[in-house]
Amino acid sequence: MFGMRDLILTLSGEDLAQLAEGLSSLGFWPLEVGLAWLVAEGARRYAADQRTWEELAASRAPDRDGVRLELQRREALAHALSMRARTLARERERDILREQVASLSVEYTRLRRDLFALRSQQGAPSGPPEKGLGKGQLTPAGEHDVLATVHVSLDEEAAQAVDGVLRTEGWTEPEGLRILLGYGAAVHLWPAPDDALRALGAARAELATLRHRAYLADEAVRGLRMNLVGLEASVEQARRSLAEWGRRPGGLAPAPPDARVPSPPAPHAGKGQPIRSWIGRFLRSVRRAW
Repeated sequence: MFGMRDLILTLSGEDLAQLAEGLSSLGFWPLEVGLAWLVAEGARRYAADQRTWEELAASRAPDRDGVRLELQRREALAHALSMRARTLARERERDILREQVASLSVEYTRLRRDLFALRSQQGAPSGPPEKGLGKGQLTPAGEHDVLATVHVSLDEEAAQAVDGVLRTEGWTEPEGLRILLGYGAAVHLWPAPDDALRALGAARAELATLRHRAYLADEAVRGLRMNLVGLEASVEQARRSLAEWGRRPGGLAPAPPDARVPSPPAPHAGKGQPIRSWIGRFLRSVRRAW
């Protein structure tokens, strides 16, 4: 459609279900229309709330602490929505890498055993017994939420408002869209409870937990990628060695340890013969003279 921009939202499945329920209660259908409205509203309200923050910082009015808590609650909920999707994506990548590392570990162990068996058949020393790398069993990760991808369309005015916030905050588009979506949801779907301070504490606690999970997943992914690179090189080298030993004929096997080493050829006697004959004649003449 002319003047519309298509965007992609990647969300936690639980968040998407909760958003769909809230939007349907407001009369939005289909779901993509409601999500686009929340993103646009999130951009508009976020920009307005930033101006409110500046006013609060300048006035320092104690009677407006409730407003301050509400703005902090909205921000924490918005970042938590974005972090849930990011954490799930990283944990899914970690689980996939774990399976790949486990599979390569099993293959490498099998190749090494086949190689040692072939070397032993051809009489070559097999070296110390190979320690197995394990069967690559994974630690049960429990039930994970799923990731869902939704396509939404924004009109030009809303898209420009979104771009303005993303540039100001320095957010990437996937992360920024989720934050603005969560901000719009915090305003329209998740109203402030009576105990604002407790609600803010709960939102911040969940955000801290998600960030810790994301950090652990990032570290695991980094280590697993290094392991995967090393295992791929080891498996390839084991395959080449196995193919090379498989091509060797049995007659070219190394000689047994007690085989005799042939003696070097005797030196040629012709070169020193004239000198030795002259010395012999000289000694015989001396004895006759005495």
